[in-house]
Amino acid sequence: MSRTEAPAEILIALLNAREGREDEFNAWYTEEHLPEVVRLPGILTAQRYEIPEALLGRLPYRYATVYRVEGSAAAALQEILSAEFSSNSEAIDAEQMVFSPFAPLGAPIAAE
Repeated sequence: MSRTEAPAEILIALLNAREGREDEFNAWYTEEHLPEVVRLPGILTAQRYEIPEALLGRLPYRYATVYRVEGSAAAALQEILSAEFSSNSEAIDAEQMVFSPFAPLGAPIAAE
């Protein structure tokens, strides 16, 4: 086992666009929402992911966002949830979204 960096807490959001509103959702989320989020205290970066085309419809969420945070992910989550953002979108399926902090289980493991 090799240590590559100190373990850090993260936030993960699993989410979908409302049906038929993928383009609107993706534009808003990437160009408006995430830039606002990463300006909040404790939020270092936000990286979006999409499941592979072959798995569409087989998993409950199409998109994931991983937020690197400074310090406590639970505190960062509260910062995001209490923030007043200048942009909002009805294209996000907020009722089905999962947004949770995660703490590391030990140091990262890398090949030697």
